[in-house]
Amino acid sequence: MKTSNYGFVKVMSKMYSFIKKYKLLVATYIVLAVLNILLSLVMANLINGSINSAVSHNKSELYYNIFQMSITIIIGVLITYFSTYAYGIFKARVMIDIRNHAIMHLEKFPLSFMESNHTGDIISRFTNDLDSVQTFIGDDLFKTIIQFISIIIISVYLIMINLKLYIATFIVIPPALFMLGVISKPMQKYFKEASKSLGKANSIAQDSYGGIFIIKAFNLEKLFEKKFSDNINRGLKYDIKGVHRLKYMPPCNIILRSMPYTICLIYGAYLSINKEISPGRLLSFVYLIGNIISFFAYLPSIISSLANSLGTTERFFEILDEPTEREGGECFKNLNALSSVCFKDVSFSYNAEQKILNNLSFKINKGSKIALVGSSGCGKSTLLKLIFGFYNQQSGDIELFGHNSKEWNLNSLRSNISYVSQDAYLFPGSIFENILIGNLNAEKEQVVKAAKIANAHEFILELPDGYETMVGERGIKLSGGQRQRISLARAVLKNAPIILLDEPTSALDTLSESTVQNALEKVMEGKTVIIVAHRLSTIKNVDEIIVMNNGCIVERGTHSQLVETDSLYAKLYNNQFDLNEINESV
Repeated sequence: MKTSNYGFVKVMSKMYSFIKKYKLLVATYIVLAVLNILLSLVMANLINGSINSAVSHNKSELYYNIFQMSITIIIGVLITYFSTYAYGIFKARVMIDIRNHAIMHLEKFPLSFMESNHTGDIISRFTNDLDSVQTFIGDDLFKTIIQFISIIIISVYLIMINLKLYIATFIVIPPALFMLGVISKPMQKYFKEASKSLGKANSIAQDSYGGIFIIKAFNLEKLFEKKFSDNINRGLKYDIKGVHRLKYMPPCNIILRSMPYTICLIYGAYLSINKEISPGRLLSFVYLIGNIISFFAYLPSIISSLANSLGTTERFFEILDEPTEREGGECFKNLNALSSVCFKDVSFSYNAEQKILNNLSFKINKGSKIALVGSSGCGKSTLLKLIFGFYNQQSGDIELFGHNSKEWNLNSLRSNISYVSQDAYLFPGSIFENILIGNLNAEKEQVVKAAKIANAHEFILELPDGYETMVGERGIKLSGGQRQRISLARAVLKNAPIILLDEPTSALDTLSESTVQNALEKVMEGKTVIIVAHRLSTIKNVDEIIVMNNGCIVERGTHSQLVETDSLYAKLYNNQFDLNEINESV
């Protein structure tokens, strides 16, 4: 995954693409917040009037000012309520949009991206880093903007009261801000690197969980503990660097919090004695500088929070910049072409160093059953990925039902293809829900019929909860043969004209293989079928066998034709046959 240097401006530009939809809510919040700031000026003016009327012993004016202050407070409470409500609605809706956009973007990633990046790091960006986006929007960004607006409006008012007092009060702010800038500059980088290390640690933790059997079998616990610890420690190192910078914040905080008050009171008293400012004006001044000082006093924590959330927000937006699969294309309805699949001089490589497929050409007629045979790495599974449109070939053309695959809408193309792999992936949920994935609009009777065709109905009924039995994560509560038959039922329910079978029985024992093979015979009826075969004994009855080697087709024919010659297929078949005899004798 490419790492880009976003910076604040680019993050804000990306954020605006989500915020602009709710400009009215944002405008409402800002207007109400500004009104609240103006109310603080009204309150300051009323304080001035109250003090002056108290000094002059004008009780009626004092009571009237107190009454006005009470009304101002009530209005301020109402404005605060509605502004908080508007901002809360805005924040909730924006985060829903961002999360929905994130999951849709994740689902549109090309297979090449998913295969070249670790799941743990991707999930970390969509969880931990997304939480930072929420913090950035909800707690940091707009509140900081409102604080700046408040400072500007109040500063103008304070300057109108007394320019000399204003300059003297805040003379310590610029050097303190300069110090904060120097201290906080590297913090964004530190927190981003810490988040990156956490993502890698999450990846290792996921590997540890997913590969626990291998880890225990090969005594790899220490190795994975070290890899996890190294990344955690690296993240800790950057966190400590950030903390090291943070230790300079409290002195700045003291300067920002205490010094302006001290200067204001001392110098303000001096100006009052010299009749340059009235006691009421001075108290109003002191009341208002609290708003400015509170912002600058919390500025270190604000900067720290902004640096942290901005750094991890960058990581989240980086992944949203990754290209997705192409959209658009035609949804072809005419599927009456004589050939279902046609490869014309197709070449493909995952990198520039080695070609996986080399000028591959073949045609599969509608309703034919073809088997792909060859040693591991010859390009069989890659060929299936190209049919699905998971990758684009570097040269040549692939046609499905007479239409170039690049002209197809990918969703429409894939709706015409069913897929069964050797690793029958089941989602956490019930058996019924996993079969229903084949056709979400199917009725229960159709699900049961599909299960019967896939030889799964009987074993499902023997389970305690039948079709409502929960399969566990990845179907762990079921045997390999049971998972495979549920996967077949899913393919039956989809009822697509093309079925791709990627070594569907290679991971099964002999008894399970026989059961699944019988189900496959029923599933394949009337369909165009491409089988990637590992056990050659399972493909004797296909219409044609295509033998591949080094990305090329080296032989093709029926089983009987190929075994009678001195062919690569015959050697592969005889080697497996001899091996099976040895296993049976043992």
